[in-house]
Amino acid sequence: MSASVAEPVEPTIVVAGASVVTAAARGRAAFAAALEQPSDTPRTRIEGFDVATLPEAKSLRRATPHALFGLAAAAEALQEAGGAVAPEESALLVASTLGAANFSYRLWQELVKSGPLGASPMLFSEGVPNALAGHAARLLRLLAAGHMIGGGSGCGLRALAVARDLLECGRARRALVGAAEEWSELAERSFARFGIVAREGAPRRASRGLPRASRGLPMGEGAAMLCLERRDGGERAGAPALATLRAVESVQLPSLRGAAAVDELVALFERTFALARVRPSDVRLASAANGTAADRLEAAALARLAASGAGAPRGVSRRVRALCGETFSVAPLLQVVEALAVVAAGEPAAVLSLSPFASATLAVFTAPPPSERHG
Repeated sequence: MSASVAEPVEPTIVVAGASVVTAAARGRAAFAAALEQPSDTPRTRIEGFDVATLPEAKSLRRATPHALFGLAAAAEALQEAGGAVAPEESALLVASTLGAANFSYRLWQELVKSGPLGASPMLFSEGVPNALAGHAARLLRLLAAGHMIGGGSGCGLRALAVARDLLECGRARRALVGAAEEWSELAERSFARFGIVAREGAPRRASRGLPRASRGLPMGEGAAMLCLERRDGGERAGAPALATLRAVESVQLPSLRGAAAVDELVALFERTFALARVRPSDVRLASAANGTAADRLEAAALARLAASGAGAPRGVSRRVRALCGETFSVAPLLQVVEALAVVAAGEPAAVLSLSPFASATLAVFTAPPPSERHG
């Protein structure tokens, strides 16, 4: 007799906790409630942020705003997830488009004006792109793999994809995934010239994939953090799951306009929904629309899907950016928090990111297994 070989069990990757820090609301539940309130003007700048609520607040008195926003959201996401996971099994993935742009700008100003001996050491240590990741790993004891991912607005969902891979291959049991941005006058002026964000009185130029008519949205700031866990056989470290991450896929587009870009985006939708094993017409989509050429590309791809036999996602939502403005890497993860509310209501949800640099990422979430559900 030959011994039977057990079939490998596909790991389940779930969202165990989530939190946000924005000008509109702080915390997952408060943010979901804010999305339900129509807003004519985005709430973009965070005022009166209380550093005292952070762990070891005294050591953070010189930290950048984007690091403080990210740490606050990270601590709250881990608190919601609950349970105890060994630091050596807890990974960290942080994304940002601008990082500590304000500190970096001030550092270069001092270097140019005063030379290396006159520049503040504090600006160097806090002005590096991975300052938030360093603070989070130290204060929250996240000692497995740690990565800082930079790029356009899609890098928040790219971090989600890397976290999924780390969990699936067993390099971590839990992964904190997030993004943080702070408002920067220099970045706002620069992006406004290319129609990526809106700024009153700023000239706008055409750039690759962005026609002159693009307007963009006001630039915002904030952070969003998710706690992902690998759960096999119903075993869990803490609270019941909020949702299951079924698939996350990316593609580099030739541009944000033209038939080839539409073809690539349609293929991304079809591939991701097939991997997630959901019907497109059952899914509610958190839109990537941001007042630029991305709007027209997304609309063209959805129209193509609607005309096909598979159908297109329904109930497309554009509420995140209408509420918070353009927050770059944070926006797609705020869309994930919106998707969690959709999943809690009993429907699968998808999140699309379209970067001004012509990359696209799509993530699909469904209800967790029955043994994992809240309530």
